[in-house]
This record gives sequence, C-alpha cells and structure tokens, in this order.
Amino acid sequence: SACLDFLFQYTSIADNVETLALDADVQNLVKQLSDLLLYNAKKEVPKMPKPRPSEPHYDSESSAHVPRLCQDVIESLLQFTEPDRSSRWLRMCFEIDPDSEMTQIHLWQSYQATFLKYSQTHANLIAGEFIKNVSNTFTGASAQVANSKYVIKGIRPRKIAHDVDGKELVKCCWRTNPTDVPQEHISIFANESGKECGEFFSNGPKVWEHILSSHLQVPKKAPITANSDAPQPPQSTSKVAAFDFAAADPSLSYSCKWSSCPRQIPGDHNLPVGLALLARHINTHLPDSGPLAEQRRQNQHNSERVEDSVPSNRVWHRTMADERNDAAGLPLGSALVLRNIARGVRKMAHSANGAAATAAAVEEKAHPTDEDEQPPRDGEDDETAVAMPESPVPASAELMKKIFDPIREKLFFAMAHNPTLKDHLTAVLCAISNGGG
Repeated sequence: SACLDFLFQYTSIADNVETLALDADVQNLVKQLSDLLLYNAKKEVPKMPKPRPSEPHYDSESSAHVPRLCQDVIESLLQFTEPDRSSRWLRMCFEIDPDSEMTQIHLWQSYQATFLKYSQTHANLIAGEFIKNVSNTFTGASAQVANSKYVIKGIRPRKIAHDVDGKELVKCCWRTNPTDVPQEHISIFANESGKECGEFFSNGPKVWEHILSSHLQVPKKAPITANSDAPQPPQSTSKVAAFDFAAADPSLSYSCKWSSCPRQIPGDHNLPVGLALLARHINTHLPDSGPLAEQRRQNQHNSERVEDSVPSNRVWHRTMADERNDAAGLPLGSALVLRNIARGVRKMAHSANGAAATAAAVEEKAHPTDEDEQPPRDGEDDETAVAMPESPVPASAELMKKIFDPIREKLFFAMAHNPTLKDHLTAVLCAISNGGG
C-alpha cells in the first residue's frame, strides 16, 4: 500500500515517468500492477432469470379449459358449412400434443355450446360425425377408451385461441363473479370457476367495447336522428364518444378489474369524468392496434428476448469499495498508477521539439496534478476524461505497445468483470489508445 502511494505521487509528474521508463524495468512493474487489479476480489454469480414454467399438461381432468370465442368470431365461422366449420373451430381452439388427451364428452359439449345459438339456421354435426372429424382435422389424434372413459388422444386446448388465419386472438382477463357467467360455460370454458371472463376477441378495441358494455354496463348513446333541414355536426370517430358516461348507474362500483390491476376511479372526479379516465386506462392493458402499431413493435425492446440473452456463465469479481461504493484499496491504487504511466509515456513523445513540448504543456494544464492529492486508497481521484493529444510519433507508440501489450488482456478482463473498477480502467485504456498503444 505504501509503495502504491509513493508510485501514485511519483508518476503524477510526466518527467518522472520518462525516468521510470528509461531507467527501470517498467514492463515488469506494470505486470505487477495488473496482477493487483483483482486483489482479494470476491466472486459473485448474479441470479439468473427464473426458467419459464413448462406448458401445463392437459388431461381429462383439465379438459374444461377450452377457449371461449366471442359472438363476432363465432359468426365469422358461420359462412363455412360442416364439416369445414367444425374443423376451423377445432384448429382455432386446439393444438396437437401427442401426450395429452381430453374426454370426448367435454369436446362435444364445447362444440355444442359454441354453436348452440345458431343451430336452428346452421345445423351442427352429430356426435359421431364430430368425433370422427377431430381425427380428420388433426394428424395423430384418435378416439380411444382409457380408464373406462372415451377420450380423444393427441390434442389439447390452446392457451390462446387463434383466428381462422392463425393470428392470436385477444383474451378478456376481466375478473368476474361466477354468477356473471352462465353455468354451462363455467363447466366447459372458463378457468378458475368463472373468476375470469376468458372470452376471446379478434382485437383489442373489441375487448375494450366488450368491457365497457358488458362488465362496466356503460350505456351507449342513442343514435342521432338525421334532420335534412338542419346542418349536422361532424360525427366523432372516437370510440369513447359512443358511450354515455353520464348515464352510468351511480350505484355500481367502478374500478379496473383486469387481472390483478388495482386501479380505482380517482375520488376527486365526478362519475362521468372518472369513467372516461377509467376507459382510457383499460386501453393500457390491451395490445397496440393503432396504424403505427407494427412500427412501434419493431422499435421497442423485447424484454423476454433480452432476458434470454443473459449468459449463464457470467461471474463478477468485486474488489474493495468504500462506503459510497467507490473503488478503494490496492486495486484502485494499481489502476491509478497504470493510468499515470500511460499518460506519462504519451507525453514523452513531445520532449524532442519545442512545438510538441508546447502541446504537452497545454495538455498538462488541461489535466493539472495537485501536489497535495490524497493517496489512491481514499478513492478521491475521479479524473477519467482524457484530452485528445497531438498525433503520437512512432517511437512513443512503439514504447506504449511494448509496455502495455503484455497486460492488455488483463486490463480488458478486469474492466469487463470488475464493475467497481471499470471507470478507472476505462481511463487507463483511453490513455493507452490516445498514446498510440
């Protein structure tokens, strides 16, 4: 420690560095200093992201979790005739899984419940034909008898339903009471005994309208009767304008019930204003569906992808730090001496001619050295910026490389793995680079 204190003060003067480089074994000195950069370093392995849970196994006991489609999506399937309609519905709500199975009765009931409302005008398949069509739709799916139950082996319900083109639908995650959902839907479709709406819509705006009209029970404004004799004001294109927040029932409790969101209507707003703000807030839970949505998705960072890219073998080597978490001790002293040597070697090039010496003097003023500077253990030397020097002469560059090339790998390793010392080592490497090394 005392030696580092002396070397720090001694190498703060450029002429001393020249003497050191010419009359001492400076290469061995910088090697010893580089060995101290990780002195008494404590290895620290950062916590890795938790592994994502594997897909749940769907068996006959969990086969009730069938995606429930909204009426608009169901009606889009009515343009197709059977068995094409049921095949498209199956591909929207189920996927191939050789290890999964579900009972035929649950599969049949979910199909019946989906199209029951339209059965008078659009005939459904009978049970036998429907089960046979499952095998025709999914390669590898087959009707079997397992544990005295008739099951379909090889498929499972999707966690996220798709539309007919394979695009993911948007699920309504609004918390509901079991009484708000038909009992037959609870037994076939809904998760958690009806505690979540679980209905799938084609896009975010459809979910937003569904929440306001069905869950919040906000009435829509009556259509304006056109009067040919009077000029008509321009119609608003905002979906918010279609709802009459002033006509909402004040006896109801209004809050955001999307998943675990705790958002409440601010108490300092009246009901119409509070509901309008709540309606805008609900949009924050829904996928971006604006005209520039795709461009925004391309420009934003994918947090999941960043999390996956963290290397599993990352190890920090943390050295001594003071109460402010700044570098201290022998590693700091070594880094500061290395920085002084690199700066001093760079200035040696200008001693041969007056013009270059003037440039060196200017640089010396730009980086003054206080004779009363504290020893490196105090961690008070935070000079990391290095002024751009004059172009170094070849002799200086050769000397810089001769001194620092053998320890370059150590410097980069310490900078990459010792976060406590990285700023000081950055200053060292900048000084080496600016000196032609």
